[in-house]
Amino acid sequence: MSAVALSVVVSGFAVIMSLLTKKPADNPYPVLENPPLLLLAEPASVKEIADVADTIFVGKVLKVMDSVEQDIEYEEGSVEEQISKKLGTASANATEIYPVEVSITQVIKGDIEKGSTVIIYRSALSVDYEPDLKEGDEMVFVTNRNDYWDGYIAVHPHAGYFYISDDNTVYPAFRSESFNKTSGIKLESLIRQLK
Repeated sequence: MSAVALSVVVSGFAVIMSLLTKKPADNPYPVLENPPLLLLAEPASVKEIADVADTIFVGKVLKVMDSVEQDIEYEEGSVEEQISKKLGTASANATEIYPVEVSITQVIKGDIEKGSTVIIYRSALSVDYEPDLKEGDEMVFVTNRNDYWDGYIAVHPHAGYFYISDDNTVYPAFRSESFNKTSGIKLESLIRQLK
């Protein structure tokens, strides 16, 4: 490939990425980039993520904790065990996780109690593509129960989060044609879509 052709390809990619990551004018919250590895796993709609989630709730971030290394017990001979060994990490069954403590203010779906406190675990593999959660953030969390860690994980690194402003306006942390339709709607409207 000639230098000119390579320059055109690189420039085209830069334009596409700038369009993907440009923040809509009505969204005061950060919009997350869609990492290349997740382009194929992009959810088609809010309904799609709601359908795969077993627990959806409105919550307030109480504490963002330091990362911890967590051992995972794989079934002997499983694909996970084989991959783990090939990675050659310090501990064949270790992964780094980022726990976040969240207070539940409203239950949308699932077996969880309003007023309870839960831990959402974020993986080292996806934390760079998840919202930068801060204490006091109020959000809708679209999750699945993780019994191994006794907590919850988002169904998608960034499509599983919706910011809530002080006036109950919702802003998705994920950009796509379908998700942009939820930007600027009221919380009650999003809840109807998630049920």
